[in-house]
Amino acid sequence: MKRILSLFSVSLLLFVLVSCAGESSHSSGSWFTSLFTGVPANNDVPIDELVKYILTKTDSEPCCDMEPGPVHAESGFSVFLAGKQVAFYKYDATKKKMRKKLDYIRKNGCVYIVGHRFPARVNGSFVMVDYEINPQKDTLIKVFDEF
Repeated sequence: MKRILSLFSVSLLLFVLVSCAGESSHSSGSWFTSLFTGVPANNDVPIDELVKYILTKTDSEPCCDMEPGPVHAESGFSVFLAGKQVAFYKYDATKKKMRKKLDYIRKNGCVYIVGHRFPARVNGSFVMVDYEINPQKDTLIKVFDEF
């Protein structure tokens, strides 16, 4: 009887995991895929969607594209909020080098740009830089983390 219950439990768990794996809205996969590959579920989301979200959820204004090279990202964009510029960068976590960079930023809470240290926050494949000195820092963090 115990053996049958164990087999049933394992089968049920596998069924639930496989079912959840198919519920992703992005082609990179779900949280399940993310767990095993290290690629965030939002990896296929373009930076434009993040910027639109930030602009609609805050009183910010679009600023300009940011050069992704200095932070080894794929793309970048910035907004003005409360008179301060805040930068956002997109990394492609399917690329080993970019995934390592994301891990470094997540672990250390900063990114170095031309030798200068900037506080940085990670949400999946996205990084927010230069938010610490913004008067609306708490709003920025909340909106960025909700994305």
